[in-house]
Amino acid sequence: MSALDTTIVSVAFPTMITHFKTSLVLSGWILTVYTLFFITAIPIASKLSDTGRRKQTLITCLALFTVSSALCAFAPNIWLLTFFRATQALGGGGFFSAAAGMISDQLPDRRQQMIGLLISIANIGAVVGPNVGGLMVQYWGWASIFLVNVPIGIADAILCYYLVNPDKVIKKRLELDYLGIGLIVGFVATIMIDATLLGSSFHIATIIIFLIAALGITFLVLFVLHCRNSSNAIISRELIFRRPFLAANLFNFVVGTCTLYGILSLMPLFTTSVYGVSAIESGVMMTPISIGIIISSVITSFYIMKWGYRIPILIGSLGICLGLAFMALEPGTLHVFGLQISPIITVTLVALLIGLSFGAVAPPMNNACIDLMPEQAASISGIRQMAFRIGGIVSISLSTLIVQSTTNAAHGFRLVFGGFGLLLLLGITLVFFMPTRPIITKTSATVLS
Repeated sequence: MSALDTTIVSVAFPTMITHFKTSLVLSGWILTVYTLFFITAIPIASKLSDTGRRKQTLITCLALFTVSSALCAFAPNIWLLTFFRATQALGGGGFFSAAAGMISDQLPDRRQQMIGLLISIANIGAVVGPNVGGLMVQYWGWASIFLVNVPIGIADAILCYYLVNPDKVIKKRLELDYLGIGLIVGFVATIMIDATLLGSSFHIATIIIFLIAALGITFLVLFVLHCRNSSNAIISRELIFRRPFLAANLFNFVVGTCTLYGILSLMPLFTTSVYGVSAIESGVMMTPISIGIIISSVITSFYIMKWGYRIPILIGSLGICLGLAFMALEPGTLHVFGLQISPIITVTLVALLIGLSFGAVAPPMNNACIDLMPEQAASISGIRQMAFRIGGIVSISLSTLIVQSTTNAAHGFRLVFGGFGLLLLLGITLVFFMPTRPIITKTSATVLS
């Protein structure tokens, strides 16, 4: 539900602008505020969960998300809708992290498979969001995309209450790191403002864009230094600076920049502007990404103990690089064994390749290193999601800047896809600093690097 709501609202966006009779700029925060508070909630909920409050955190976040979804559906104006979207995001980002920690505790022998499936389902939700949202808005109106969360959220909370084992709190007194939270909020907010300005129709001075970016980098540097020097940081210094964790976090950032959120946001514009297809045709062409992710992520999750982490990541990453290279070349009509394949079919097949490849990468890149510190599974999974989503925001900012700076959109997309492919190819080197595969022993899961 939480990942679905990241993208599903984009389809209802035009309808909500008309309903509330508001401006495009003001309404844009319906989308922006969700991502901002979703990312903010991840380290907070992870910290709470890793003190042993797994069940408590999960049910609280589920309740917050469910109630906020209902309030969004009945919001009387754009201001309250934006506020309820923020509280909805706090619940959504929170229960995602808490769920990973709970899985680690409840199913230690199947931790890798179950966390892999959790991440895969979340990514699938983000991809299918626009398609599901389009149908719901067309037949039941914009409020339905929020109301659908209510019965699901109630059912989840009830199941969690009765089926999940009670918490074993290992730290009675919890001190939140307010400075660290403020710094990460400042960083995410500045890069999102930059992304919004780059994607707007207003003529913003370049110097302002760079100043905001510099402010965001300053927030990030201060946050990293704070985590390094503080004993009560919102994110443990070991999860940032220890080599396997650092490599895994950076790789998630690179993959987030080069794949799902970046590609998903670019592909419709790419197909309509370069190939002249309609919006409906563009949506159909993107469907294979969802299909590919579903197939390969489920298979990889179940066989992760046999295949290990490194092999699926390497094969999948190379497949994504190949797909991006095809996109950069703007595939035209192909002739294979006497058959003529149109550009539309070619792009659709490339989308399937990217989906299959990403589905192979996602489960192992999120599981790697959790076995090193399983008691902090929620924090580790949370950091990976933060890095992945921040990479997506950076991707949108850079892509928008490049495409808008070129006189020809096709040339801009060539630079974007080619650059992303090269970045991911370089990022593959990080995989060799991450654990190779998990090994299950009689007492716990350890990792052979």
